Order: sequence, then structure tokens, then C-alpha cells
Amino acid sequence: MWRDRLLRIKRAGYNTVQTYAFWNYHEPREGQFDFTGEKDLDAFLKLVHSLNLYAIVRMGPYVNAEWDTGGLPVWLRFKPGLLPMTDNQPFYDAVDPYPILVANQINHGGPILMVQLENEHVFSGVPDGPGGGTDIHDAYYQRFYDHARKAGLQVPLFFSGLNHNDDPAGDAPFDL
Repeated sequence: MWRDRLLRIKRAGYNTVQTYAFWNYHEPREGQFDFTGEKDLDAFLKLVHSLNLYAIVRMGPYVNAEWDTGGLPVWLRFKPGLLPMTDNQPFYDAVDPYPILVANQINHGGPILMVQLENEHVFSGVPDGPGGGTDIHDAYYQRFYDHARKAGLQVPLFFSGLNHNDDPAGDAPFDL
């Protein structure tokens, strides 16, 4: 139903679609990736492009989206010393940006305008959360940013997590 849904989005006047790429959906077992059938992210992005639409891909590794474990695969639980969503080498070793995204960037003739590298990091136990947007607040964020650039992602990269608390507006005026 991808084509039908994308055409509805386009006919409603939109020119960009956002999509998540759930890690546990595409790599349910360590090292065994599945990008076939309804999981074919490349085919989806090529369809987006063929309809003259753009894409923003939210690849995580953690995406939340009310998806089981936020998209983190269960097999991570069994890796010695691995602490997800922290400045932790075993976690970094397990994560790799999808090469499919690199090939589908707008500067490579694809539809991808932007890529979100992390979502709702504030829920990882970091006091007050590290923020979001393009701010790089700690080694964890810096590591994913550097890795994505080294892997070939050249489009703007961003993080989500800013102000996920009980008072998202805060007390200060917007111009401060």
C-alpha cells in the first residue's frame, strides 16, 4: 500500500514523508539483515523518489515510536558489557548506519533530505536529557554523528530529545 499512501500524502499538498527504520525489524538476529518484501527500505525510498517526493529517515538506533523496545533488537541483551544508548564501545560495535541511506541521499540522486540519528535519548537515563536538534552534548552523540559522516551520510543529520519533560516550553521567553 506504499504507493497509495504516498499518493495520498502528495495529493494533500505535502512534498516530504518521514519514515522510521526499525533496527529490530531489519536485523532480528545479529548479522542477519532482512530488506525483502515489506521490509525493502530501498524500494520504498525509490518509490518516494519516483513520485517526486522527499524523505526524512529516522534511523535510530533507538527510535521509540511506540515500537517494541524502541527498535533495539533483543539480541543486544545477550552481548557482554553492552549498555544501549550510552557511551559504550560494545553498543557502538553493534550499530551501523544502513548503507541504503547513503545511496538514497538527495546528493546521490535519491529522495533523502535529512537523517535522524537518535530519538528520545532523554529516556535513556541521562539526567535531564542531553537535548536535540543539531546539538552534540556528549560522547554518545558525537560518536554517532562522526560514524554517520564516515559511513557517507552527507545530508543534514539531527537528533531528537529536546524538552521531553513536564514543561517543554520552560520559563524563559523565546528570544533569550
